[in-house]
Amino acid sequence: MAKFPTFKFRATYYNTQINDQTWLRTYWSDEYNNNVNYIMTDVHQNHQGVEIGIEKVFLASHTIQGAFGYGQFVYKDRPIAQSWQDNNSKKPVYR
Repeated sequence: MAKFPTFKFRATYYNTQINDQTWLRTYWSDEYNNNVNYIMTDVHQNHQGVEIGIEKVFLASHTIQGAFGYGQFVYKDRPIAQSWQDNNSKKPVYR
């Protein structure tokens, strides 16, 4: 096995599944003249990709570094969405 003390290389593959998330976003609506809370439940995501990093030392005082990353971030299912107005107990609007 060869060793290169002035050169480093690393490659990493990742695959992450995130299930059953709940997202809450609040925004101003001109239509209702009020804040609206947008809630999504049952959010499922899959993140996968590869990352590569290199480092090379020149003349013991200069270093060149490089990195590359490629990933795919996908929603796996359709979440359930609701919109609620602040300070209003009416039924939510489902989308």
